Amino acid sequence: MTAALRRWLGGTLRRQLTIGVGLVVGLAMALFVFDMTRRQADMAIERQSEEAVALARSISVSASAWMAARDYAGLQEIIDGLAGYPDLRHALVVDARGLVLAHDQPARRGLYLADLPAGGDAQVLQRSATLVDVASPIVYGGRPVGWVRIGVGGQRLAAQIAEIRRNGALYGLAAVFAALAIAGLAGRYLTVRLARIQRVVDAVQGGDLTQRVGLSGDDEAGRLAAAFDGMLDALGLRTEELRASEQKLSTILDNVSAYIYLKDSEGRYLYANRWVRELFRLPLDEIVGRDDAVFFDGETLAQLRRNDRRVLHDGETLRVEETNVDRHTGQTNTYLTVKLPLRREDGQIYALCGISTDISERKAAEVQLARHKDELEAEVRLRTADLMRARDAAEAASRAKSTFLANMSHELRTPMNGIIGMAALALRHADDPKLREQLAMIDRSSKHLLGIINDILDLSKIEADRLQLERIDFRIGEIPANLLSLIGHRAAEKGLALRVDLPPGLAERPVRGDPLRLNQILLNLAGNALKFTEAGEIVIAARIEAEEADALRLRWEVRDTGIGIDENDRRRLFTAFEQADGSMTRRYGGTGLGLAISKRLVGLMGGEIGVDSRPGVGSTFWFTVRLDKAAPSALPVAAPEGSAERQLAAAFPGARILLVEDEPINQEVSRGLLEDAGLCVDLAEDGEIACTLARQQRYDLILMDMQMPRLSGVDAARAIRADSLNRTTPILAMTANVFEDDRRACAEAGMNGHIPKPVDPERLFESMLDALRAAVQTA
Repeated sequence: MTAALRRWLGGTLRRQLTIGVGLVVGLAMALFVFDMTRRQADMAIERQSEEAVALARSISVSASAWMAARDYAGLQEIIDGLAGYPDLRHALVVDARGLVLAHDQPARRGLYLADLPAGGDAQVLQRSATLVDVASPIVYGGRPVGWVRIGVGGQRLAAQIAEIRRNGALYGLAAVFAALAIAGLAGRYLTVRLARIQRVVDAVQGGDLTQRVGLSGDDEAGRLAAAFDGMLDALGLRTEELRASEQKLSTILDNVSAYIYLKDSEGRYLYANRWVRELFRLPLDEIVGRDDAVFFDGETLAQLRRNDRRVLHDGETLRVEETNVDRHTGQTNTYLTVKLPLRREDGQIYALCGISTDISERKAAEVQLARHKDELEAEVRLRTADLMRARDAAEAASRAKSTFLANMSHELRTPMNGIIGMAALALRHADDPKLREQLAMIDRSSKHLLGIINDILDLSKIEADRLQLERIDFRIGEIPANLLSLIGHRAAEKGLALRVDLPPGLAERPVRGDPLRLNQILLNLAGNALKFTEAGEIVIAARIEAEEADALRLRWEVRDTGIGIDENDRRRLFTAFEQADGSMTRRYGGTGLGLAISKRLVGLMGGEIGVDSRPGVGSTFWFTVRLDKAAPSALPVAAPEGSAERQLAAAFPGARILLVEDEPINQEVSRGLLEDAGLCVDLAEDGEIACTLARQQRYDLILMDMQMPRLSGVDAARAIRADSLNRTTPILAMTANVFEDDRRACAEAGMNGHIPKPVDPERLFESMLDALRAAVQTA
């Protein structure tokens, strides 16, 4: 019953509006009738009270005379005269003591009234809808002598009030019915307009977006209808755009070379592109809403559902390979599949998107490739074994070559050291001019032979990539100055002008590089110019070709006025063991190694080398090198004046030197040079004797040969550094082993320097002087 009433009350908007208005108006009218009835009842009681008071006053005025005359029968007649007064309940007269003198019920005369009124004026003792009781004093001679009390009942008053209430109820019902009628009409007007909106809403829900409400007016329903129509217009536009976008997207997805599909949370298809439709051989409407059980065999179905569960339930994004059997052809295909979850704004997964690419052909190709790979790897292993054998043979040949070069260097330089040294010693003590000339010829021939040996070894080191360039700070002007000191006397002997052409300030520019090799290149070029020039001049020129923030490219030129070189011969100039003309070797001498070595050295210095020449006019040999800039403060301090031998004799007279040398001639040469410089020399024939002496005697400097019987110089140096009285004594290697590996081995053994054989006395004394000074500074 309650539910049915609730459904009835919650029915149409018109019914709700009518019932609501009726209830509101009814409640308002009930309140109004209640208030009006109460007010009119109060007014009726007030009028009845005023009438009773007026009656009591009138009787009290009449009764005063009778009271004065003590004519109580007259008083009773007055009271009896009130018998016809409407709705009279009681009427009595009492004296000041409360004695009843007259009463509408005569039997009550002579009784006393206990509750006499207080005060001296007429007053209402009780006022209600059922009884109005008033009292008025009887005054005689200006003082109260008694009271008149009148009581009027409420029957007439009740009838008046009842009539008022009936009239109010009738007016209220009339108002309610009128309000219901008006509400019904208003509701009908409103609901008719809303019904039109509802019909359009129902049509939109049914998919018809062409319906419009079309209501006029500026009320809420009209504005709602206008807004709804505007919304439908926008929705229709967006729907058309969405339909066009979906069509574009569908076209794109249908033409992508992949199987693209959507599935809901139950695994049912929501979308499938053309490739999927062709695989299933079904239109889209027969695919949507169905799951994989319809399209695949049991094994494939289990695989697909397992992967789908990981996406839909676990939220994973998968990149897996899936295989299935085409139910139409029976062919097994392999797909590379990416599956990702689609989420709502709250993060809940509602579908998955799958993109599968058929990689069956690629897998077959991979199998074929793997087979070819195995075959290729087997072939590579065979070839690698051959190459390793070839490499081992090449490395063995390289090691043999290096060993041969090292041995040849040692075996050639050792006797050359004896020849040059002995010639130098003899020249120091020879007085006969003829003998001195012969000794000088021996010295020049030996040094020429040494130059050839050095060229061959340099070329071998360059070809073996074992030549290391130094990085030393020097001034550019030092290079041509050193060159002039070496060949200046030879140019003067031939009557040739030898000059240097440098731009202002270039000679003082500090740079960093290998000045020795730079000197070697210029000496080769200048030596050739001197050799092939009979008259005229030789110019050594240099200029900056390019400059960077931290480096510069320097161009050197050696210009002569010699015999020149024709174009055909120029092509072979920088080849090892080649000269421009074979007859030149017989006429001018030389091995043809100088230019080949110069070209290799220039390449190591990041430059180029070339020649410009005209037969009978002269030649210009040029080359460029890249040199780093150096700070002026980093340049070495100039050495004091005088030869190194004189400086050594003056600074360290009687210094004790340990000479470790196994070759008798070299012993005599080295000892003679040292003793001529005023030094005290102890001789050790091998490394073991050197270690014994080093443990017994403290020396100022040790000169150590490298290749010796019983104990090599490297091992002896390590032993001396480990346990002797000379753990900090400078040790200089004096050896025919001149390769970089030999220098590195000496340094690792604790030696302080390396002096190549054949020993140049001046260089020997310079190295000893530097080592002794360094030892003094660190002591």
